[in-house]
Amino acid sequence: MQEQLTQQIHGIVNAQRRFFRTGATRTYHARLKALRRLQTQLLTNEKNIVEALHKDLGRPEFESYVAEIGFVKSELRYNLSHLKRWMKPERRTTPLVLQPARSWILKEPRGVVLVIGPWNYPLQLLIAPVIAAIAAGNTVVLKTSEFVPHTSRVIKTILTSAFTPEWVAVLDGSDEMNESIMEPRYDHVFFTGGSRVGKIIAEKAASKLTPCTLELGGKSPAIVCSDAHLEESAKRIVWGKLLNAGQTCIAPDYVLVEHTVEKKFLQLLALEFNKQLGADVKGSSDYSRIVDRRHMQRLVGLLAEGHVVVGGNYDVDARFFEPTVLTQVPLDSTVMREEIFGPILPVIPFHDLADAKQIVERSPNPLALYVFTRNRHTETRLLNEIPFGGGTVNDTLIHIANPGLPFGGIGDSGKGAYHGRFGFDAFTHHKAVMKKPSGWDLPLRYRPYRRFLWLIRLLMR
Repeated sequence: MQEQLTQQIHGIVNAQRRFFRTGATRTYHARLKALRRLQTQLLTNEKNIVEALHKDLGRPEFESYVAEIGFVKSELRYNLSHLKRWMKPERRTTPLVLQPARSWILKEPRGVVLVIGPWNYPLQLLIAPVIAAIAAGNTVVLKTSEFVPHTSRVIKTILTSAFTPEWVAVLDGSDEMNESIMEPRYDHVFFTGGSRVGKIIAEKAASKLTPCTLELGGKSPAIVCSDAHLEESAKRIVWGKLLNAGQTCIAPDYVLVEHTVEKKFLQLLALEFNKQLGADVKGSSDYSRIVDRRHMQRLVGLLAEGHVVVGGNYDVDARFFEPTVLTQVPLDSTVMREEIFGPILPVIPFHDLADAKQIVERSPNPLALYVFTRNRHTETRLLNEIPFGGGTVNDTLIHIANPGLPFGGIGDSGKGAYHGRFGFDAFTHHKAVMKKPSGWDLPLRYRPYRRFLWLIRLLMR
């Protein structure tokens, strides 16, 4: 069975490579039409997407639209309006010593690319890189997640309606598929998921010298200083933490709050949870569910690692986990070493910025950083001194929604970036070209060298 599956994937990749070499994906008009077909299918299946996300994740329709459908539609519009300019060759200056000559950069598709999507935002985090890959003129093999079967089926319907398998092929997630998916040689691999699997993907890609983009996760802190607008900070942190029940790679994973305002801030968090979800959290139609029992049990195990001051209730069978705030959390505990990926929010006091920075640096570089302060010096210091993928000042999550900004991690939180122009560039080879005219040449570079060494030193100093 495994061998047959591997041969099937090799067959798909070979068919896509033959199709790519025909040049059918390269022209501006071909890419434009392809993206518009995808746009049409997304609109046609919008209701189906909402229903599937609700079945898989208990996702409220508002969150499904804002974080998935609306996000992808925005990314499509941005690509459609900028694609022509992105594709144009870019002129570059030519040094005096190389004259006469012209220099430019050609934008060349990489070829056959693999996109592996996660389960937490199964539409956005799969379709957004597919948009970038198609805009850049590639063919795509993609793998959906087995943990969200209803959404994966809708995604397959959308893509098979918009593309032939020679252009975009959709593979279902399974243990056998996970074993075979990296066997062929691709021209680029794009993976979104956890760092453990990301390292395996990177190793397998490296064995074939295949470039890859890795969008991973990590411990993303929110740092709340005493001069911040505390009510607003609590509201925005709670919103960012509760989106998709905390199953978000850039969710605020924990809060560092200046010790002088810790007690007040904890009270504000409790009030804000109640404001946003009401007293009957389990009955709220605005709150998602945990993806499966395994993740539920993992989250339950984290409750013992601190003092529960808000929430703490759960129902494993219903995949319901109440938003929970933990205090008195040891820095060496599991909840502070591993990404939580759920609605548990540890709150830890700090005394000064050096203390906060030291706590953040106990973990690998975070995917996101959220700084809450009204002091420009504090803002600048934290943004400049802490390495992180991307972030927001006085809010959470919203930097990901700007197609003009790159989205990606650093170190353990990822490699490479995408969204907008950055996505196009991720799937594009920038080919350097220089053209020399015929019939005239500077004699400087030709032997015997000694005649013009003085002039070369002058020109290249």
